[in-house]
Amino acid sequence: MSVDLNVGQGYAQCCHAAPQHFRIEGREALFSDRAPAAWDRAKIERAWIACPVPVIRVEGNGQEGA
Repeated sequence: MSVDLNVGQGYAQCCHAAPQHFRIEGREALFSDRAPAAWDRAKIERAWIACPVPVIRVEGNGQEGA
């Protein structure tokens, strides 16, 4: 998983979809789990789907380079 912080708009939908992997600190500083466990993939994909802008990239879901 990778997160492009330059594209993010601060909606924080990922934080609601997978709070154990994404969190906001301060005004808009997003922190993400760069190496989530394989068994948490469904949670990461829910966060990817919930994000209204292409910030999160999940390897292996057909969206690499999108």
